Amino acid sequence: MFIQQSSGAAAVVEMLFQRLTQQLGKPTYTVWGWMEKKFLETNGFLEASAVKLCDIQPGNVVLELGFGRGLGLQEAARRLIHPAGKLYGLVISEYMYNVASEKLRAELRAGKVNLFVGSVYQIPLEDRVVVRDYHCNCYYFWPDLRAGCREIRTVMKPGKTW
Repeated sequence: MFIQQSSGAAAVVEMLFQRLTQQLGKPTYTVWGWMEKKFLETNGFLEASAVKLCDIQPGNVVLELGFGRGLGLQEAARRLIHPAGKLYGLVISEYMYNVASEKLRAELRAGKVNLFVGSVYQIPLEDRVVVRDYHCNCYYFWPDLRAGCREIRTVMKPGKTW
């Protein structure tokens, strides 16, 4: 009897873990998405730190991959004060696209920020335009890390940009 209860509990835990992993990989407008939006506030510090480490300059062209709720985009947009400065964001989840679009309404209207729903394997930018790129908590959801990195390299300006 104890073994059956244990395996039943393990199955429930496994199911919850799989659901949470799926939700974090591609958030949707569900109870899980609402919980993620409300309770995963700790990413703000992580996103701000990633932006700071990028050493974004006022006129850079910057790409954030997997921008989630847009916390990193907000931080990066503050640094792009030169007219040539441009910020792009790519996310696989339409739900997170909508959440971030709400937060960045003014920047989107001004043309300072452009957001896309899509895959890291087909970044909708011209080749060799991005000077800085960053992401937080997303590469481990890419089934093919090498292919994702190849595509990122395609949109990055060649040479040392630091």
